[in-house]
Amino acid sequence: MRLFVFFSMKWTLPILFMGVLVLNCQPPLPDGLEKLTYLPDVMRENSGMEVIPGSDLIWMINDSGNKDHLYGLNVQGSIEANINIKNASNRDWEDLTADEEGNLYIAEIGNNNFNRDELYIYKVPNPGSNPPDELKAEQIEFTYPGHKKDQPYNAEALVYFKGKLYIFTKNKTDEKKAVTYVFSVPATPGTYKARPVGKTTLCDSGSSCRVTAADISPDGKTLALLSHDKIWLSENRLEQDSIAPFSAIDLKHRTQKEGICFPDNETLYISDERDHGSGGILYRFKLNTED
Repeated sequence: MRLFVFFSMKWTLPILFMGVLVLNCQPPLPDGLEKLTYLPDVMRENSGMEVIPGSDLIWMINDSGNKDHLYGLNVQGSIEANINIKNASNRDWEDLTADEEGNLYIAEIGNNNFNRDELYIYKVPNPGSNPPDELKAEQIEFTYPGHKKDQPYNAEALVYFKGKLYIFTKNKTDEKKAVTYVFSVPATPGTYKARPVGKTTLCDSGSSCRVTAADISPDGKTLALLSHDKIWLSENRLEQDSIAPFSAIDLKHRTQKEGICFPDNETLYISDERDHGSGGILYRFKLNTED
């Protein structure tokens, strides 16, 4: 028994010490950014999230190299639904949005190497309050205007608004400056040429300006964009195919943030990938609505 205790302590203490080191790698949280929970290990590469009518769960996806699955988590970070999505392939899933009926749209639009000929958005029926183990997606296929091969944009952000899906690009092959281009496609299955809506330059500090996720508030009034350390907010003018000026919120907290959604008009959920002991967290950010 003594020998067992000796070896247990010998290995337990280093493991506990390593755990403390990992926790210490987490950047301190600034005012306004609240940690709700650590995400489970299967969500270490989470890349998009959304809330939908008729469900109390937060719906999330992972990006490239992971299963073709949609996950439903509670605010404590426990997975309560794990749905295999048929007729869909996770080559590079990058965002998640939803329509008024709770149908979900998975953005298969990542294009880091600029070598994709077609891009997809998968429409998945509302999983409801009693989610099944499997759902079949319908496909929305698109290319950017003027291009048949090697699509020139890499994008990670998608929102739904009034029958259309809006894509916000992260970067372009021939531009060093981070310009965000906005395109739209119908939110119905089919094959389309994306329609240009506009463009904006959010800032001029390289990767801090590159958009990784987007969402629209439940009342349809506010558009939010996310990068690794910033939130941008603007009046939603997508119905007029217009982009309003954005105001920036510097989070002063840089991690690989790739998920954002509005649970209500005054609150944002934000998530980041786990990387080198940092991230893998679901956050809450309260907006200042007094202005």
